Amino acid sequence: MQKNHVRKIAVLAVVTILLLCITACGESGEKKKLSDQEVMEEARVSSALPKDNQIENDAPEASGSEKPERTKEEMTDDFISKLSSEAKADRQDIRYSLVDDFDMDGKYEGFFFIGGDVDEEWGSCDGEVWFVNEGRAEKIHSTLAAAVNEDSNVFKIVEGADKNFAAFNEMYATSNVTYLFYADGDECKESEASGIGAEYIDEKTGDMVITFSAYDGCCDYEAGSDEPMWTGHTWKPYYFYYDRNTGDFIEYEAQDISAKELSDILGTDLAGDLEGQGYVVDRMIRRNNGIINVNYSEVKNGADGSKSITYRNATFDERTGDFENAWGDDETGVSASDFGGIYYLQISSPENTAESGLPDRGGDYYGVFVMLLNL
Repeated sequence: MQKNHVRKIAVLAVVTILLLCITACGESGEKKKLSDQEVMEEARVSSALPKDNQIENDAPEASGSEKPERTKEEMTDDFISKLSSEAKADRQDIRYSLVDDFDMDGKYEGFFFIGGDVDEEWGSCDGEVWFVNEGRAEKIHSTLAAAVNEDSNVFKIVEGADKNFAAFNEMYATSNVTYLFYADGDECKESEASGIGAEYIDEKTGDMVITFSAYDGCCDYEAGSDEPMWTGHTWKPYYFYYDRNTGDFIEYEAQDISAKELSDILGTDLAGDLEGQGYVVDRMIRRNNGIINVNYSEVKNGADGSKSITYRNATFDERTGDFENAWGDDETGVSASDFGGIYYLQISSPENTAESGLPDRGGDYYGVFVMLLNL
């Protein structure tokens, strides 16, 4: 009887242990199942939410509120409509345009010419130039005879290192004057190199060259008069480079040098040689791009008391170690480097023109020419 009692206790103990194991396993399995559900739920929620660095970039696209970027053609049409309204001009009179992101800020700006038909004989048309952006339309140049270029446009792009410039030429009978404008944010600004002379880019150096047109080759004085009469049309190059600090083309700096300094550079006494030939050496200029200009003149006195002064120059290039060939012919040496007239220290500095007694640069020069044509 005692043995039977022990067996019952043992069986009960085993059953109890088994029940506890089953219960534990069931709870463990349930907890494992719940843990998997939580993980899946966390993964689902996590994948549905953007990461921190995606919120700013992706939110506008998700909202659908941002409009796609407009094309250049669409912006050109918008600008023409704005200009037509602002200038009270027919769309057909807005004849030429140049639209670009000139300051590379992601926004288009445009330059437009409003005027008449092309004069086929001269290849120019009369009108005015406007600047247009999304905010406003502004006239930047009044009546001019604009030269039509080889691309059948009055405008072209001149590239700077970090922006583009709009260029157009005002035509005169024997020369052009280039105007250069650029966008600076919402503003339109005129370049320091604008309105001086005809622009081109030197393919060898990448510099901008401005050819300055003037009547400064000869100066005559009648007997008993100190009133100069300037004649002799000349075309002289000046040199500009793009400066990132100012965001514009600026002229190379220049310094006056002595006859001794000139001789040391050339290895020969050019000033002495010219004076030995009866010339007067007026000024020696060394430019920071390696160009040296030597102004010299010849004075002739008339028997009646009149006087005539002829102005010449010599141009030496330190980069090539030789004198320039001014007119692209087969001539060489000092005389072949004569562009005629008087070189200034810097053509972009108006105060330099006063030193020679010549009229102010720009309009007065061309005005003299126009007046002579009308005689």
